[in-house]
Amino acid sequence: MDEVTVPEHIQNGSELTKRIWLHTLVRGALRKTVPLENELKVVGDKVVQRETFKCRYVDCDHAPFVYAKARDNHERKKHPSLHVEELESISDGKPKTDHIFNYGSVAITLGLMLRNADDSIKEGDGLRTVMMWKTFMFFFKSQGNTKYALAALHLQALINGLLSPFDAERLIWNRSVNRVGGSGKRVACDFHLENLNLMLKTALKHLGPRLNEKTASREAKSLHIQKELINSFNEDLKMYKPKGYHKKVKSENDFTVCLKEVHTKCKMFNITPGREFKSFPGFSQNIYKGLEAKNLKKWMKEWKSKWSNTQDRAKTLK
Repeated sequence: MDEVTVPEHIQNGSELTKRIWLHTLVRGALRKTVPLENELKVVGDKVVQRETFKCRYVDCDHAPFVYAKARDNHERKKHPSLHVEELESISDGKPKTDHIFNYGSVAITLGLMLRNADDSIKEGDGLRTVMMWKTFMFFFKSQGNTKYALAALHLQALINGLLSPFDAERLIWNRSVNRVGGSGKRVACDFHLENLNLMLKTALKHLGPRLNEKTASREAKSLHIQKELINSFNEDLKMYKPKGYHKKVKSENDFTVCLKEVHTKCKMFNITPGREFKSFPGFSQNIYKGLEAKNLKKWMKEWKSKWSNTQDRAKTLK
């Protein structure tokens, strides 16, 4: 990545001018290192349209083949010299890839995806949260994380068909809760539930020998009121707890060391074809590498059929 000098008119400009210049610069760098949009488009096109295989002989006008093996058989019969001469020349003529740059690109891509998902929760943006789950579904599937991929697919199925429009809308927008007020301070509902469970366990522990199903049920039902009373007492006594976020510590030295290793020494974002890490040889920039559109489509159809049958049986029982 090339070094950039801030122009003098930008240094002397307004805050808005500096912000626009910086955003433009960052946008160009991200388009270079995070080609996620194009990868998603390719995956989507392959799922919607059946993948075909064209004959690799230049002057062949044969129609595209449905299966790669049929294409290979055709090439062996009609163009016997293609595999020996032309395919070798094609493979030899391929430009070398900078796998170290790919490694850095993937690190930035996944980091931004996680930050975007986390920010969508904090802002209560349900549509963005659902969109990020859809994006991660392809990544989970490509990495063999079947359970996470299935959870992401099930979320899409619930929103787009299994639930009524009213319940689907609730599922989209009721995924976070604001406990302290203010914008950008929401937390995920499951995280909030974990905190409530911790509070309930503490209350049950104090019951001692009086703990039974009846007292446990009473404690659970009064948990919200107890929490409100505790918060009210704390405000009256001016006893404030930390907000739950780790304190930001100045880490300029750590940042300098990291920058020196990644940018100055490794020059990760200066594209140099042929480089690669010994521990990660042939590292691909495509985070969906290994995702086969045919298998993905088959997997989605199988689960769609299972959920559809379950829905039909539930309606019959009603």
